[in-house]
Amino acid sequence: MAPRQDMRRNTVVDTARNKIDLPGSVCRRAFGTWLNLFVLVVWVWLAAVSARGQTVTATVNTAFGSPFVAAVNLATNQILVASSAYSSAGGLTVIDGATNSPAPITDPNAYSPSAVVVNPVTNMMYVANRNSNNVTVINGANDAVITDIPVGNYPNAMAVDPVTNKIYVANLDSGDVTVIDGATNETTTVTLSNEFEPVALAVNPVTNKIYVSNQSISVDRKSVV
Repeated sequence: MAPRQDMRRNTVVDTARNKIDLPGSVCRRAFGTWLNLFVLVVWVWLAAVSARGQTVTATVNTAFGSPFVAAVNLATNQILVASSAYSSAGGLTVIDGATNSPAPITDPNAYSPSAVVVNPVTNMMYVANRNSNNVTVINGANDAVITDIPVGNYPNAMAVDPVTNKIYVANLDSGDVTVIDGATNETTTVTLSNEFEPVALAVNPVTNKIYVSNQSISVDRKSVV
């Protein structure tokens, strides 16, 4: 077998049609949705400014060991922390940002969480589980597990578009991206033509494009150019 090397590539996906495409026209958005997004951006900017010069004020113990990934819920001032465990179901911890109090969330159908994202507009949280090939959906209002959504093989990265309410999951082993409709939890799959092993995602809600980073492509594959 030929040696492996990092072949950094970027894939652009037209999120309106869930297809890989060249840059095209940008669809218009509803004013109310854009206003919500604008408020969130301003909130994050103000939070970043106020955080300058701050020091560590507290250390919070998670409900489960081996904390691996985390995300902030701007709508509720909560922090969702996922603990990775290969031999048992991965546990989740929700930390109250006002009091630093942790509370456990368990999902017996989720193994080895690898990514966490939050849609602050809908107040929904999503956790990708790489060893059970699914995504846990959590209601941020009451921290209850709603469902587990099957995705591709070895999901290891996620991104959310708060404008379209879509969640994108990069599946490392199956070499594709699962698109979750946040309103219905239905999924579609985008195959990454001539690409392998997606490892990171980024969404531009202004242009309605998603960018997928791919690495570790074997040099003996014919699709490598």
